[in-house]
Amino acid sequence: MPKRTELLAQVQKSVGQTPNMTKVMANSPALLKTWLVLSGAVAGGTLPAAVRERLAISTAQLNGCEYCLSAHTYIGANIAKVDPAELDGARKGQSTRPARSGTAETVQ
Repeated sequence: MPKRTELLAQVQKSVGQTPNMTKVMANSPALLKTWLVLSGAVAGGTLPAAVRERLAISTAQLNGCEYCLSAHTYIGANIAKVDPAELDGARKGQSTRPARSGTAETVQ
C-alpha cells in the first residue's frame, strides 16, 4: 500500500492542491487510496468535468454542505474552467444555457 506522502502527492498532482479533507483522509492510507480510485473512476466516465462540477455544486447546495460547495466551486472555476455565471446557476439548479438547465435540476 502506498504511503501517506505518496498518496498526498497523487492528490496534489490531480487536484493542483492538497485539500484539508484529503489531509485528514491520509491518516488512513487505505481510505485516501480508495478515494483516489473512486475519483479516478468518476473522472474517466462520460460526463465532462464541467458537468460533473455543476452537478456537485447543485448537490452540495441542496445538502447544505458549505465545505463541498466551496471545494467544488473552486474546482469548477479553476480546474474545469466553468464560467462564473454557470457556477452561480448551478447553486440554484439553473443554467444560462437551456440545454444544461435540466442537468442541475435533476439533482433537485
